[in-house]
Amino acid sequence: MHKPVSAWHVLALMALGVAAWFGAIFYDTAGLQVDARRCRAESVGRELIHTMNSTNLDGITKEFTADLASILEPHPWMHVDPPRREDRKNYVRVRIGNYLGQALVMLLQDKGWWGGYRFRLLSYERITQPVAPPNGGPTRPSGHSAVGTGPPSVS
Repeated sequence: MHKPVSAWHVLALMALGVAAWFGAIFYDTAGLQVDARRCRAESVGRELIHTMNSTNLDGITKEFTADLASILEPHPWMHVDPPRREDRKNYVRVRIGNYLGQALVMLLQDKGWWGGYRFRLLSYERITQPVAPPNGGPTRPSGHSAVGTGPPSVS
């Protein structure tokens, strides 16, 4: 025989359903917001590389545009840096550089939904490194020099 379901069972099941629904909605929303912010920041970086402007970035100055133009050749690349300890939760850092060792590291503030999902350029740093081997090592020999070929000598 089948027992009738009591009102307490129905209320318990409804409470579990509501708790599961809230858990699914609010589970790791901070992580999802960070991922969405990084994606939108990457979109801004790609726009800057291709057009030297972004419709989703406020606070661009003439000085910034000139610095950006100077590093876009040859072969620019873009990277969204991981957050630093001192960064607030709605900040993101975007690095645009080239293979000559020049880069701009931009600190962007996410304005969120109240700002139309736009960013504000808070500051940027221009990094210029000379084209040289890392750690001040010797440069690569030029031409057809035979120096450096063969096994090292043992003293």
